[in-house]
Amino acid sequence: MDYFDIYLMHAQGADNFAYFKKCRAYETALELMAEGKFRHFGISFHDRAEVLEQILTEYPQIEVVQIQFNYVDYDDPAVGRQKRLSVSNVVSAKKPARNTCISVIYSWM
Repeated sequence: MDYFDIYLMHAQGADNFAYFKKCRAYETALELMAEGKFRHFGISFHDRAEVLEQILTEYPQIEVVQIQFNYVDYDDPAVGRQKRLSVSNVVSAKKPARNTCISVIYSWM
């Protein structure tokens, strides 16, 4: 195998983001992408929309964000998923119908 299509850093949120920044994980991933080890760089995200906005502001090279997104809960204001979708260009949704195994890609680039 010459390269991976997408590299996702798992479980990013406020705590993990601080740790990953400290150990230069984002910079290392971007260097590997520049070397052609993978074509696209993204994160799986598990936190508030404000944290996602901070991550994407600091690392605009992120092309894919995977979130847990449930159609069933879309209009529930307590869930806050709508705001998360508004801060990213590409979102890969896991468990879109709660605990199913469907995977959906939203893109509005």
